Amino acid sequence: MSTSSSPCPRSPHHTTDPLRAVARTCSIALTAFLGTAPAPAVQFGESSVPITHLADAAFPAVRRQVVRPPPPPVVAPRITAQPVNVTASVGQSATFSVTAAGTPPLRYQWRRNGASIADATSASYATPAAGLLDNGALYSVVVRNAIGNVASAEAVLTVTPSTVTPVLSRTVVRSGLSSPWDLAFLPDGSMLITEKCRGLSILRNGALTRLFGTSGASLVAGDLFCQGQSGMHGVAVDPEFGNGNRYVYVYMASNASTNPRTNRVVRLTLSADLLTASGRVDIITDIAFKDVANSWGGAGSHSGGRLRFGPDGLLYVTTGDNHNGTLPQDLTRMGGKVLRVTPTGSAALGNNSPGDPRIYTFGHRNVQGISFRPGTGQPYTSEHGPGHSDEVTPLVAGGNGGWDPKPEPGVSCADNYCGYTSNKLDGTPTPMTDTAKFPTAMRPSWNNSGRSQGTGPSTFLNGPQWKAWDGRLAVGVMGDMRLDILQLDATGRMTSQSTATGLPAQRMRSLVQGPDGYLYVATDSGEIWRLVPN
Repeated sequence: MSTSSSPCPRSPHHTTDPLRAVARTCSIALTAFLGTAPAPAVQFGESSVPITHLADAAFPAVRRQVVRPPPPPVVAPRITAQPVNVTASVGQSATFSVTAAGTPPLRYQWRRNGASIADATSASYATPAAGLLDNGALYSVVVRNAIGNVASAEAVLTVTPSTVTPVLSRTVVRSGLSSPWDLAFLPDGSMLITEKCRGLSILRNGALTRLFGTSGASLVAGDLFCQGQSGMHGVAVDPEFGNGNRYVYVYMASNASTNPRTNRVVRLTLSADLLTASGRVDIITDIAFKDVANSWGGAGSHSGGRLRFGPDGLLYVTTGDNHNGTLPQDLTRMGGKVLRVTPTGSAALGNNSPGDPRIYTFGHRNVQGISFRPGTGQPYTSEHGPGHSDEVTPLVAGGNGGWDPKPEPGVSCADNYCGYTSNKLDGTPTPMTDTAKFPTAMRPSWNNSGRSQGTGPSTFLNGPQWKAWDGRLAVGVMGDMRLDILQLDATGRMTSQSTATGLPAQRMRSLVQGPDGYLYVATDSGEIWRLVPN
């Protein structure tokens, strides 16, 4: 007796009606056996009939039933492994990760200091190369699904200084300029350049176009003149330039007023194509200018002239002492000072000036460099000393730099200026920062080991591309034709000094970090350099 391959046992009742015979035996077993698989069939001669059809025909009330498990419950996300703190060196990336459970799909959004990071939507996030400004940043992630969300704990990024000293590669961006004095960048990367005896130009798409100054500029400044160390000096771009005002500012010697002539800060408006200047407004007109030569130098000496907008959105203006003994400590005249003003030239709030409200600090000799420390925004000045003690000084509102070259009682100096001799009865050189006379004077961070070598421009280097130099102050020492790199501690004191190698011996007049993160240098020889750390 053969065994059937059908899941139903052979019917014990013989019948000539195969449909009823099969259905009678298998009607209940069909559903369990077949499930959702293709139904087997019963053969009748040359025809076959699916068994399910047979069952349905025999017992219309009995239908195949498929038993499916109930759907799983929908569960809100939960964090099963939190992000952990990460330490990275300057120039390295850091990776944060999270593990979460819950009904999929799970969606992730990483945050830095509470703000969402664009395109950071995976279970892990790798930061860009870290810089010192990233130290202490907090990273967290929000995990979401269809019914809820959960935020992770915050993990801390600790950034340690790099020990890799960069090697600089130099490219000459422009040559053939006439005494370039300063540089600034527009939001689109175009470079503004001042030339002391010509005026303001723009370098855009490789072409140099004159904007403001002597004959040949789109806007001629008939009052601009060039004498001694003076002419057109600093340039700065309004922080709101990209929002439509298109304002730029220059510092220039002007004979619009005479007896004496003055230095001025002038605001200009650039055209939409950036190729012409118009709308001149003189926002400061009374900065001291050395109008007449004396025993210590010719007319036009010690005019200062650097312009920089700080992170506070205010304009800082450096001025010089004009070889005038009383000017640095005179709180009514704008020489030997750092001014801080609004973009319209009005005194800024919080200057704490004991005199003219535009004065931010006083008691300076001839400041030609000012820069703002990343992370704190504190301004630092650089200036050359009187035969000794070039200085870098962190500024505080209302502070006194301690320079006072007028003769003390019983002392006589030519033209009442003791800047290169002694203003004291004991004959000691006039101090660059006279802490005996001014005990609360601002202390310098660095004094060039007591040497005077024409220290001028300075700027802080910022970003992981600078490796060990990230956060350090670059200083151009014009007399010795070198670029020094100063490391400062949290209080602003210099802790180490190094000199960049592999550069030509040139007097560096301006130092600016460009929007590409590299250092741009204007030299007295008429060149603009780009220095790239490798």
